[in-house]
Amino acid sequence: MADILTISDLHKRTGKPSSALRFYEREHLLAPVGREGGMRVYTEAAVNQVALIDLLQLAGFTLGEIRGIVSPDGAFSSDWRIRAMEKIDELNRHLARIELAKMILEHTVTCPHDSLNECTVFTRGVADHAATLRVTEQHDVAAG
Repeated sequence: MADILTISDLHKRTGKPSSALRFYEREHLLAPVGREGGMRVYTEAAVNQVALIDLLQLAGFTLGEIRGIVSPDGAFSSDWRIRAMEKIDELNRHLARIELAKMILEHTVTCPHDSLNECTVFTRGVADHAATLRVTEQHDVAAG
């Protein structure tokens, strides 16, 4: 077999511990092409498969969601665009909440009030966030 990698080689190329690579196998996200000398062996394509799994995890996909998008051999599901758009919408909602939190925290650092409860920027920001909590929770339950 040309250009084969052991699990140790794959670890060195991706930085992922062998235990994580074996876990990806159990989760049907990564598949060795066989064994040599009792060791799992992979093709060069496994490096990109591991990178794809990592990238999708960074984007917020769970391993179960990733399994629904891409097969262990790198083939994508027919609805991958829909799933990607749904995740983009989810990330945009999450980013909006993070931006609000960041804005409030940045204000607190320079806030002239002795107590944040006296600060209208802070209390308004908290109230705005409180109003989104129920809506966010309802949306997450409906989507999940």
